[in-house]
Amino acid sequence: MKYKIDTKEHFDIITPLYAEFDSILSDQLNELVDDSRENARSLLIDFSQIETMTDENVRLLETLHNEMYNDNLSFVLCHMHVSCKKTVAENELEHLLNMVPTMIEAIDMINMEGLERELLNEE
Repeated sequence: MKYKIDTKEHFDIITPLYAEFDSILSDQLNELVDDSRENARSLLIDFSQIETMTDENVRLLETLHNEMYNDNLSFVLCHMHVSCKKTVAENELEHLLNMVPTMIEAIDMINMEGLERELLNEE
């Protein structure tokens, strides 16, 4: 597997271990997201190793993002290289995908969204 997985209390951190976001990484990421969804766990993806991605990869991230939020789970990306951010922007998804600069901000976003869901469910 081309990923490092770190399991926290309410979410998983997935770190791809190669510089290129290729079709093998895409397929494996799809499976990992399905596992997180089945276990009702939010997902943080650390892109610190990924240097390039294609339009197809960005569309996959959009699909995975939508699937996670449809299941009331968070999906946050962090440490994206400038070239990856550019590809996301070219696909006009920089305002849809939750991209933050650091791991701490990503964890904070997941925690805040979790609290928000809890508060909304109480009402």
